Amino acid sequence: MTSDIPDSFELIRANPIQSCNEDRFERSFLAQRIALLISNDSNHESCIIGISGEWGCGKTSFINMVREHLHERDGIIVMDFCPVDYHSSSESIASIFFNVVISNLKTIQGQEIKTHKKDLFPIMGNSIKALWNIYNLNIGELIDNISDIKKSISNADADFPIDIIRANISEILSSSRVKIVVVIDDIDRLLPGEAMQILKLLRITANFDNMFYVLGYDQNILSKQIDPLVGDEYLQKFVQVPIQLPEPSKLIIDDMLNNEFVKTIALYGYAPCRYSSSACHSISLRTVRELGILLNKFRIKLAIIPRDVCPEDLLVLTFIEMKSLDVYHWISDNRHQLCRIHNEELQFVDLNGAVETERSLSKSF
Repeated sequence: MTSDIPDSFELIRANPIQSCNEDRFERSFLAQRIALLISNDSNHESCIIGISGEWGCGKTSFINMVREHLHERDGIIVMDFCPVDYHSSSESIASIFFNVVISNLKTIQGQEIKTHKKDLFPIMGNSIKALWNIYNLNIGELIDNISDIKKSISNADADFPIDIIRANISEILSSSRVKIVVVIDDIDRLLPGEAMQILKLLRITANFDNMFYVLGYDQNILSKQIDPLVGDEYLQKFVQVPIQLPEPSKLIIDDMLNNEFVKTIALYGYAPCRYSSSACHSISLRTVRELGILLNKFRIKLAIIPRDVCPEDLLVLTFIEMKSLDVYHWISDNRHQLCRIHNEELQFVDLNGAVETERSLSKSF
């Protein structure tokens, strides 16, 4: 007899968090420090900040927390550029980038000056009115100059050289003390040539004063895209502030797994046994994404196998299947040799060394 899926059954999506209030890995303090670093930096020169971490470790969630802290600061404009969205575009990366910047600035320009509510203006910190009254930023002039530099890139016969236009943009921003932060996540998911175009664009063409770029990537992947031999050294030429995202604490991930495991088996009428916690702590998960995948696979298996299976064994076997199908199939093929079965029951030694009697593990396969 298989288990019925409960009415409250829910698969995990593992979407990025949007606020520091959702932080479970004690990273919000670091996010706040980075936001303060940007806000308080007295050097007007352009700066590239790299947030590095393996896929699934929570980079986007962390960048969202940095963005939240930046929105609390006056005089900072935050905008997003997602080059992955433009894979099929015939336009150059540089042209698309400047279009996005201009579009964001026009959004600001089109707002009512009397607007003070931050929630009505998601890309600007606190008050839009501060741009004019306090910082004296001429957005129209800024837009015109960025439009000119975009034209100059695609037209060698443009009226003004790029370096003159770039100096004008830097002067507009530095004299107003407004800072623009452009978030570019997942650049390691671009094609190798595209990733290099982005880095060169930010470092050489769009290196305007008071411009900050926050990049999210896996350094191992991105450096190999740049150059398999010297990619790390080359990346250092572009990223002035590299930050390795701290890995989630194993204790925190273990506790999350244990809590979700107990809640899941309760839906099917199981109660945790005395080695449930040890079973969860024996599983080594590196990222939140791995945790979500494991729990989803476990929940599906629990819904389709017989009710009298041992949930703890099923969880561990699901983890083995996720990590190595060859090992999982070998265990399945040799389960009778690995398990001492008596009258359809299995005797095995639990993680604490105590002999326990459970239903046959072979039902898990």
